[in-house]
Amino acid sequence: MKKRPDSAYRRTNNRLAVLDALSRMKTTSRSELARELRLSKPSIADHLEPLITAGVAVELDEKRVAGRKPRLIRFNHRYRYVVAIDLHYDDPLFALGDLGGKTIDEFSIKINRETPFEARIQSILHGINMLLNANNVPPDSLGSVAISAPGVYTNGKQFAFANKQHTQWNMEELFQIIKQNCNDVDVFFSNDANAAAVGEHSGCAAEIDNLVYVRCGQGAGAGIVLDGKLFPGIGNAAGEIFNQVDPQKLENNSNLEKAVSIQWLIERIRADTERYDASFYAKVPPPQLAFKHVAEAYRHQDPLTLDVLQTIGTELGCVIANIANLLTIQQVVMGGEYDIFAGTLLPAISAVTDAYCMHKPQIIASRYGRRAGVEGLLIMARHTIFLSIANGENHE
Repeated sequence: MKKRPDSAYRRTNNRLAVLDALSRMKTTSRSELARELRLSKPSIADHLEPLITAGVAVELDEKRVAGRKPRLIRFNHRYRYVVAIDLHYDDPLFALGDLGGKTIDEFSIKINRETPFEARIQSILHGINMLLNANNVPPDSLGSVAISAPGVYTNGKQFAFANKQHTQWNMEELFQIIKQNCNDVDVFFSNDANAAAVGEHSGCAAEIDNLVYVRCGQGAGAGIVLDGKLFPGIGNAAGEIFNQVDPQKLENNSNLEKAVSIQWLIERIRADTERYDASFYAKVPPPQLAFKHVAEAYRHQDPLTLDVLQTIGTELGCVIANIANLLTIQQVVMGGEYDIFAGTLLPAISAVTDAYCMHKPQIIASRYGRRAGVEGLLIMARHTIFLSIANGENHE
């Protein structure tokens, strides 16, 4: 007799719960799992047996205690591995993690903006192989390659559109090449802000259910967590605040990104020629002004730099206040290249949200910095692998 759809759904969810509980516990028993998950012992046994057979869980050979041999179970964290790659910056970050949530290894590589796509592909494949070889991970133990970058991915694998700063990456082709070169491994993409939002939420206090991660620098984007879960929106396009407008921006054919990005920041500093010549930038010819110079000027608390950043902070504060009022967000986490300006941006943002939000969100700097994306990718990939296991897949 075929199982009813609701029965199959419950079975998958219960097995997911067993996998999650096993991954959190160093060792446990069937009885302890039954108490923890409020499932019957026969149900626990039904879920455990195929996991033990596949090697996802390991039954420990313990000594007899008081005449009885305890049947202790340990989750095999090394059953599958995940490679996470955050392409947001010019130096992509690579990380290798296990199913227990542990980051085993990580490094970054430099890719110039002029680097052709073919060379970028080779760098990505080389980075994956370096992680596996350096940590003695067999290729067939790689369960997923998870990649984040700016842009919208309609189903986690296909582009709706790419951020203009990342047109050098042909994601769909990259996806296929990784599969071909890595034993047809599962590959999925996530918007960079969404991945970072998941990563940041994993590190926040237990009572924080509603969170927005705002990434600002080359562009502007946001990831939204509601009721403890990522809110992707239609076509995974939620959080694309780069295109936020108001009446003044409509008149100027502009949007939020054009008013807060690194490009605008540099142009705004260059444009104030009178103050430029009397500022920290006096020795830098305006055409050569780059983000590294702005960062250095900020470290010296250059007044021109502080004024422009104050303007950006107010602009972001207005957008964040509107989001917080709409969704009653508890916490806003600021990340991206503008991490280094937190000392000026966060107070400017808070000044707006404190004045205009009925429920004032906590405004904080990123906990993980540029690692937020890979932290989120490892969590998302781990869940995808767990789901495939719960559905009876991945059991060679």
